[in-house]
This record gives sequence, C-alpha cells and structure tokens, in this order.
Amino acid sequence: HLLQYTLATVDSTCEYTLATVDSTCKYTLATVDSTCEYTLATVDSTCEYTLATVDSTCEYTLATVDSTCKYTLATVDSTCKYTLATVDSTCKYTLATVDSTCKYTLATVDSTCKYTLATVDSTCEYTLATVDSTCKYTLATVDSTCKYTLATVDSTCEYTLATVDSTCEYTLATVDSTCEYTLA
Repeated sequence: HLLQYTLATVDSTCEYTLATVDSTCKYTLATVDSTCEYTLATVDSTCEYTLATVDSTCEYTLATVDSTCKYTLATVDSTCKYTLATVDSTCKYTLATVDSTCKYTLATVDSTCKYTLATVDSTCEYTLATVDSTCKYTLATVDSTCKYTLATVDSTCEYTLATVDSTCEYTLATVDSTCEYTLA
C-alpha cells in the first residue's frame, strides 16, 4: 500500500474539505465553497505551510509561513503580473510588483505609515520615492554611472532638483508651477 489517502468532508451547505496525506507526512488541504473558490494549504514536517487561494477568475494568492511567523504573499492575476509582500515580526512589510517586462516596484512600509518606492528596470537603473504623512515625497534616480538626481515635491506641486555626481558636487534647481526654475 502507498499510505496515501484522501479525506472529503461535506456539510449541509454543500461545502467540503479535501485533505491528501502521503507517506512523508506532508498533506494538502483544499476547501471548496459554493462559489467554486478554493483554498489550498500544504504543510510539511517543518511546520511550514503554503496557502493558495484561487477564485473563478483564475487569480490566486500564495502565502508561505515559516516557524518564525514571517510570511510572504504573492498575488498573481491573469496577466501574469504578481505582487509579493513580506511581513516580519515588526509589522514592516515590503511589496514588489513585477510585470511582464521584468520591471518591478518595491514599497517598504513601516509602522509610521511612511513608505519607500523603488522601481528597477532591466538596465539596473532605479527610482526611489519616499512619502511621509504630509504627502511630501522625494525622488532619487540612480543610473549606472552612480550619479543620481533628487526631486522633492510638496503639496503645492513645486519641486526641487539636486544632481550629485561622483565628486560630491551637486546642483540645485527649484521649479514652480509655471515651469520656471532657479539654479543655485
């Protein structure tokens, strides 16, 4: 015998639960409700498990939880885009959205509701945007020459540019809503 078995429990609402257990003591749970949505949970001997929720649009969510109570969420839709979210014990988390062009966006949010965005394309250039509770944000673009540009934008839509090169020299330019700018 293979020591594999399948359990199916059906209640009065016609919902049912499937559990498949193999000889390695790993098992898979699948819960299916009346909307044809279902949830999969795979648990191995290390008490780590993976959850996958699939709805009628063929979108699904993965959640992997290990013994340190950290977990990773991955949401994948029909366009093959997906979002990753890693949450640690400090309630900080990181989001990464990846599209079909292999570009991705990172967003780190801490307990103060401040977050940082980083967009990285295939040329290894990236853009950073930090947004605080006042809705002001700072952009920093870094290219392959290690030069970067900073742009701070406040609620009046005015912004300041600062370009810094490898010699630590920089140029400031303030641009207002009339598209005029000042160099200092």
